[in-house]
Amino acid sequence: MATGIASVIMKDPEILGGEPVFRGTRVPFKVPAQMVDATPACSLLAGVSKPKVFLGR
Repeated sequence: MATGIASVIMKDPEILGGEPVFRGTRVPFKVPAQMVDATPACSLLAGVSKPKVFLGR
């Protein structure tokens, strides 16, 4: 069984010519990275709220 990054990303010469993809899909690993790179940071954080901390009291 794959561990670490290998559990998420795989390369197979028969899938997209060996380009790294998310395991179990044909989605190239570079696609989300390109989307994040092309998106302004303020758009990525829109709607994100501060996490609530459970203090156990």
